[in-house]
Amino acid sequence: MADLEAKPAEQFLEALRRRNLEGKKALIADLRSRKTDKAVGILIGVLRDDSWYLRELAVEALAEAGEIAVPRLSELLDGGLWYTRAAAARTLGKMGYYEASPRLVQLLDDPNQTVQGASLASLADFVRLGRGIQVAREFYAAGPRRCEELRRLFLAVHPEPAELVSTLLEDPGKLTRPAQPDEVDSADAEDVPPPTEGD
Repeated sequence: MADLEAKPAEQFLEALRRRNLEGKKALIADLRSRKTDKAVGILIGVLRDDSWYLRELAVEALAEAGEIAVPRLSELLDGGLWYTRAAAARTLGKMGYYEASPRLVQLLDDPNQTVQGASLASLADFVRLGRGIQVAREFYAAGPRRCEELRRLFLAVHPEPAELVSTLLEDPGKLTRPAQPDEVDSADAEDVPPPTEGD
């Protein structure tokens, strides 16, 4: 793929569709090793593919790409097919981009349950990464009734991270003071185990 920068992204996406499974995996692995805007654009295109398996490979690759992918992922959260919204939400969680917490909390009202589930999983990732206070703040900002609904939903799906958020919600004073730029709850990382495959 030395000619990555010379060809339009659409040509690479078409080549990806024509390859067998091993060829598709190899092409995505090559894109994963590149952290360029062009590679990110092609991987974003893969998130729009019908294949769940290819989307999962692209999610992992984009999560590794980091913040270069954030603007495009954020665009996907605001429209498109349900599975692109879900894949974008999941990618942001896997990369630990906790700044997406407000939008992910909004997506808990998405009409599609898969999008809701991906958003919850990403919020759980943020808690595991020590950002429970940011998640608790977003729940709290939704108002008392909605906050309680979100807390119960979170507890039902991701009990361990949700327990920590529930504990934080018990101290509204901590949630209403201005956020610090790199605020991390030391208790978060210690109290919540790392994610498991099924979580």
